Amino acid sequence: VFNTITRDTFKNIKVPFCNEELTNSYSLLVKNYFSKILNNNYQNIALTNLRDTLLPKLISGELSLEDLPNLAKQTEPA
Repeated sequence: VFNTITRDTFKNIKVPFCNEELTNSYSLLVKNYFSKILNNNYQNIALTNLRDTLLPKLISGELSLEDLPNLAKQTEPA
């Protein structure tokens, strides 16, 4: 497709840029979304670790649901 790519190849390519005000507005808008995504990822890791710890013990009988505190009162529905 390209025989040679040089600096001259890119001279005619136009790249749009936003002004600083628009960039800052966008950053403020998406900042909360990224915080929520990060928090959800941390919660997923914690829940995965909990599952990987409890499930084998429940399946083997080493632990039963009666051994666990009443989680229904402490947790929120999904």
